Amino acid sequence: MIDGDDGYDTAYYGSAQAAVNVSLAIVGAQNTLGDGTDVLRGVEALSGSVHNDTLTGDAGSNSLYGDDGDDTLFGGAGNDSLSGGQGSDLLRGGAGNDAFILPWGFDSRVGDTHDTILDFTGVGAAAGDWIDLGAIDANIGVAGDQAFTFIGIGPFTGVAGQLHAVAANGGADSLIQGDVTGDGVADFEILVKNTSAAAWVASDFIL
Repeated sequence: MIDGDDGYDTAYYGSAQAAVNVSLAIVGAQNTLGDGTDVLRGVEALSGSVHNDTLTGDAGSNSLYGDDGDDTLFGGAGNDSLSGGQGSDLLRGGAGNDAFILPWGFDSRVGDTHDTILDFTGVGAAAGDWIDLGAIDANIGVAGDQAFTFIGIGPFTGVAGQLHAVAANGGADSLIQGDVTGDGVADFEILVKNTSAAAWVASDFIL
């Protein structure tokens, strides 16, 4: 049994020998597949393994971190924080105002290994979900931690720190791309399903 009791507590599966499937919504014993059988009580956050994990939140506000591997994260209800870690991850926030966190650019590389957000809500609105890029240095050629500048759907202009939205899959989806070197080429990207590239505004991000 993992009993978090008071405070904000994390069930950590970093030492699992195989992929885990863990849900905070299950009250009783659950077979995690990769790390035996657990009972989780008073736990608000999950941290996965280096394998392809599935982590699911409950009705509260949870924090889910996939670590390495191609992970699937489901926030459930509540205002959740989801971070896939390295690998090609699937992120679904569920109800509530959710944060999709990208702590490093190499967590979501350009091409088939990018992360995918399945249900971003409130794009272009005053309230809703957001994408948190605050931990990424937007200009690696300058000392310190620089913030991104969102330039809408316009092309990169060779200035480090630009972030833009590009139509994908015939316009049904959008790619959020960032250039941290200033070479006019995307260094990371996130695919966001069912969103128009033109709908994004700077307030949808922590830059």
